[in-house]
Amino acid sequence: MNISEDRLKELVLRVLRELEAERREGAEPQKRQKLYMICAFPWNEGYSKFLGDMEHSKTYDIYPVIPLLLAEAGI
Repeated sequence: MNISEDRLKELVLRVLRELEAERREGAEPQKRQKLYMICAFPWNEGYSKFLGDMEHSKTYDIYPVIPLLLAEAGI
């Protein structure tokens, strides 16, 4: 699946707005950094492998971001 540059920008800006809102609310700092994984293609073994590799990460909490188009298609 191809994702347009405009759609990718929209997703990134939405994530950044959410992070800024959390910061403004005075959320306590996390011990681990948030890492947003933008899934631009249907779910595949590469995504599963990455998440498996990162499962025990002490540095990052992983948050997959699935574009609405893929989510609505059930992919």
